[in-house]
Amino acid sequence: MPAFLKGVDLLLIFVAVVWGVNATVIKLSLMAGFLTLPFNSVRFLLAALVSWVLLLLVQRKRRLRLKDIPGLFAMGMLGHTLYQYLFIEGTNLTTAGNTSILLATIPIHVAWISILLRIERSHWYIWTGLVCSFTGILLVFASQSGFTFFSSTHFIGDVLIVCAGLVMGLYTALSKRWLSGYTPLEFSTYTMTLGTIPLLLVSTPALIQQDWSAITIVGWGGLLFSGVFAIAICYVIWNWGLQKIGSTRTSMYGNLPPAFALLSGAIWLGEAVTLPQIAGALLIITGVLVARFGSHLPLKPRTPDSRKAQARG
Repeated sequence: MPAFLKGVDLLLIFVAVVWGVNATVIKLSLMAGFLTLPFNSVRFLLAALVSWVLLLLVQRKRRLRLKDIPGLFAMGMLGHTLYQYLFIEGTNLTTAGNTSILLATIPIHVAWISILLRIERSHWYIWTGLVCSFTGILLVFASQSGFTFFSSTHFIGDVLIVCAGLVMGLYTALSKRWLSGYTPLEFSTYTMTLGTIPLLLVSTPALIQQDWSAITIVGWGGLLFSGVFAIAICYVIWNWGLQKIGSTRTSMYGNLPPAFALLSGAIWLGEAVTLPQIAGALLIITGVLVARFGSHLPLKPRTPDSRKAQARG
């Protein structure tokens, strides 16, 4: 294992695997009787409860300053309520391929927002990794949806998904400030709880309409996996990554789930895998590696002394 490959990277890869598999799990759950909004709101309620259990068991000293509650509520509304609403509604109005491609812009939003707000500095390897990964995602899904992202049929859904990506990019970039005063587990628990409350209110009509008796064991199992692992546990790891290696580099791992979603979809849903999709998956992984570890490449700027030595040679 390379010396620069840290535990945080391995855990973020775990997050990418879980989020990739989660895409297939959600699809199976919706096929097993769940409506979209009830599934989303109940899994977030479950995730918030699990987060509180983890917080009470793992962390003895907990901080929640009253003056921070409005800000934490705003972050919860941004990263949980608003994002999830835009994501669900946009997905209903566009294709799965368009959704996956357009959400791949999240790392790009994180990068330019972080640089604009002077949260992080710009580096060549970050932008190289972003371009490489985004190109890979285009290859992965182009054969399924083509490049008609803003066709008249799916225009509204595409716009909603673009807005969802922008919201999540802003949430990820702004999270670093809060993680300097709260642990990743605290931040995840507080924002998730505060964001779940309005999410439940928005989902109330759909919760009433949901036929709970029609949900199979596959649906409930998918809800459990998605709520506990994909949200409660993975959000904590994700926030820890933001704290340890920064928002831009952490967000690059968000480009890996489509590759794992492709694999899990082929295994459990019988979806076909094409050569362009395989090539795209390799580009995605390469982009993540370049953005994360580009600073370790032996590329040093030429000094005046080195230029003189070259001239004498």
